[in-house]
Amino acid sequence: MKSDPDTVAASAADETSNVAFVGSSRVEDSTEAVKDFPEKTEDSAVPSSSSPEAPVDASEGWKILAIMVAVVVFGEVFLGSWLTTVGMMMLIVIPMVVFHEWGHYITAKRSGVAVREFFVGFGPRLWSFRRGETEYGVKAFFPLGGYVKIVGMSRYEEVRPEDEGRTFLDASPLARSVILSAGSTANFVTALVLSFVLLAFVGLPGETTSLTTVNFVQEGSSAAEAGIISGDTVQRIAGDEIAEWDDLVKALDGLAGQTVPVLIERDGAPQTVQVTLSESPTFSGRGFLGVEPVRQEGELETESIFSAIPNSFVLIKDIVVANVEGFGEMFEGENLRCIGNRLTGGECSTEVRPTSLLGVSQVADQSREVGLYAFLFLLIMVNVVVGALNLMPLPPLDGGHLAVLFVGRIASRVLRREVTIDPVDLMPLTVGVMGFFLLLFLGTFYLDIVDPLRLP
Repeated sequence: MKSDPDTVAASAADETSNVAFVGSSRVEDSTEAVKDFPEKTEDSAVPSSSSPEAPVDASEGWKILAIMVAVVVFGEVFLGSWLTTVGMMMLIVIPMVVFHEWGHYITAKRSGVAVREFFVGFGPRLWSFRRGETEYGVKAFFPLGGYVKIVGMSRYEEVRPEDEGRTFLDASPLARSVILSAGSTANFVTALVLSFVLLAFVGLPGETTSLTTVNFVQEGSSAAEAGIISGDTVQRIAGDEIAEWDDLVKALDGLAGQTVPVLIERDGAPQTVQVTLSESPTFSGRGFLGVEPVRQEGELETESIFSAIPNSFVLIKDIVVANVEGFGEMFEGENLRCIGNRLTGGECSTEVRPTSLLGVSQVADQSREVGLYAFLFLLIMVNVVVGALNLMPLPPLDGGHLAVLFVGRIASRVLRREVTIDPVDLMPLTVGVMGFFLLLFLGTFYLDIVDPLRLP
């Protein structure tokens, strides 16, 4: 799946810049009392660690949750399968968010940095409790991500007296780097563990046999113009018998630009169609039919524990490379036009498209029918994509904070004085990135409703 779970939703929370990435999360800048912003009063703030526990009004959160449930029920009644899709969304997102945020949380704690909040979701609180100095809980938009609120990530922040010396900026540059990268590290570790389980205990399908039955016909291709459709079985091309798909590929050699007879079987009846073959985009002189075969998967095959360990790293590397390439292809001219056509209800001849968490959940639901290996592979892919996405050097992502820290250290060495670049100073860039991801989120979410992803 060349698709970037790279979508984003702006939060309505009271924090200054919460952002929820589809299936992802980030360290929260605890800039609640930024200079030139109105300060919170003691009555409106969450009780400090030194004060007794105080009840939190969660009525607004429950109202929002009720509306969300009503939308899901409406979708189930009128659109079908929404309850299953939402269930899959929660099954994928919540554990991933908890692991990601736990990475930030545990490294901050171990580095002596104060952590005020650890929440799954955004918006008004649904439920929370306090243990020590940290408040843990769930907010209304819990399928969209989560965050931890680390004290002192901005020099503009007003720090409580008890937190002096325990802020993020008080930590060493190495400790700050570890805290910022720990969320993605947790995602990668999760993906590695799942990969090991997949390869060593569940298994992947063995050799796949490509049948001569057509599964997909590319729009505008030679086969489409000749009237070949999905479900047809190719029996002969230009007199050459086709017993397996490799025979079809060999039969097309040297036929580019020629009109040849193709014998197919449709609904049990043979018929011959004349096909004018275009040239293969990868092999000069070879005819291009523009069809894909039905594939018959072999038995699941596992590996030894000793080979599964290194191959888990290889699998993760392959997923990262494939998705980086896919992300780049998404912004090529033809694919951008294609995505625009999809959004406006037009036709699209390419399968490269982004997807939201809704699309991932739809595929996850379908993968249950394929088998456990398909569902595990999807979980691996989502964790890898989320981990890599959060390391992009763009604020407000974790990678954006890392880039700011790195540039500050380089500038300090060059100028021979301490240089600290504050995330708040980059707010225009942050808003631009948030706007881009918000548009991407809305577009992909709409696509996943009107044109759901389907496994082949």
